[in-house]
Amino acid sequence: MSDDVSYEAPEPLRFGQLKRGDLIHPELSHSIVGAAMRVLNTLKPGLGEKAYENALVVELCKRGHRVEQQNDSMFTTRVSLSIP
Repeated sequence: MSDDVSYEAPEPLRFGQLKRGDLIHPELSHSIVGAAMRVLNTLKPGLGEKAYENALVVELCKRGHRVEQQNDSMFTTRVSLSIP
């Protein structure tokens, strides 16, 4: 058995190359991106980050996801999502 293991990283995907079947969790990905797009299209650009975050939490909950919103003591956003 050889210790020489080679790994060649795949080429990065370009916009439009990723297909729904390539995703590990396509339904979850579709739901999250759809929720984010609905929030952006409804609220339009120019609001503060917290307004978009709050709206995204509401939209994700409407879609049946469990969401844990960041609080003031967190430095990064923590979100728990699941498909019902």
